[in-house]
Order: sequence, then C-alpha cells, then structure tokens
Amino acid sequence: MLKNVIALAVVTILITVAFVYEPSPETVAPAVETVTQPPENPALLGESFAIMEAKHVNISDAPTYNSNPPTSGPHANALPWGFNTSEISDVNVLHNLEHGGIWISYKDIPTEQVAALEAIATANSGSVIISPRAANDSAVAVVSWGRLMQLDTVDVEQINQFITTNKNNSPEPLAR
Repeated sequence: MLKNVIALAVVTILITVAFVYEPSPETVAPAVETVTQPPENPALLGESFAIMEAKHVNISDAPTYNSNPPTSGPHANALPWGFNTSEISDVNVLHNLEHGGIWISYKDIPTEQVAALEAIATANSGSVIISPRAANDSAVAVVSWGRLMQLDTVDVEQINQFITTNKNNSPEPLAR
C-alpha cells in the first residue's frame, strides 16, 4: 500500500513539473520549429512574402528578414497584446504573428491617427499589437504572418478589414 502511495506521489509530481516548468530561452539551446506555410489564400490582404524559418532565438540575436517590417522568421518570446507608446523588438513581435496576431507599426503620424490606432488595439485586445517603429518604410505598416500592407495614413476601415481577413492565418492560430 505504501509503495502505491509513493508511486502515485512521484507520478503526480512529475506530471505537475512537466506542465508547469517552462525553461527560459537562456537555459535551453534554441530549437528549430517546423513551420509550414499556410496555403496561399487570395482573399488575404497585403503583399505576400515568402515564409522564413520560424526558429526560436534569443532576444539579443539580430536576424535578417525578407521584409520591412518582418512578416515571419526567427523570433523570441511573444509580447503582450495591446498598444505600446515605445518601440518594440521585431524579434519578439514575430512570435505574436506566428500566433495569428496582427502587428500595426507607425511613424510620423498625427496625434489623432495615433488615437485611432489605440482604439483599434482596444477593440482587438487579444489579437493586435501596435507600436511606433522608426524603421518603417511607410507611415503605417499592418503585418500578419507572411503579409504586409503599407499605408500613408491610418485608414481605420482598411486596417479593420486586414485584421478580420488575415488574423489567425498562421502556423499557430491562437489570437482571439
């Protein structure tokens, strides 16, 4: 009887550790993920870019991407969804894209357009991340996994259509 109780306790501890423990990227060598490209969907909005290998890297790494802003590729830990007043790391936000999210970055736009983006973030709190980004080629870049739409100004209707159409068209469709 005592053997059974001990065995049950050991199994319970092992299961708990397996589900709770998640090693940090610093303690584990980066793993290579096998990520398949979603089938081409002509209904998706934005320019299509080839899907890059989606391996996990450290935040200090500086991968080279095939688009600006990047639409896929090596990435670190995901960031919280929502509106950011400071720039965020490309290498982190790509994990949000892999999870089906939408990234809207902007530069040099009027305050009322920033407020419109903040409202979009609030309305899409489980799937959109917004941040300023000085490296953008356009005033506004709307990005999903493998897709990029560049705008000269905040067009709320077009951005909302991109979110509706492109959200969760990704290897790990987890965005809400």
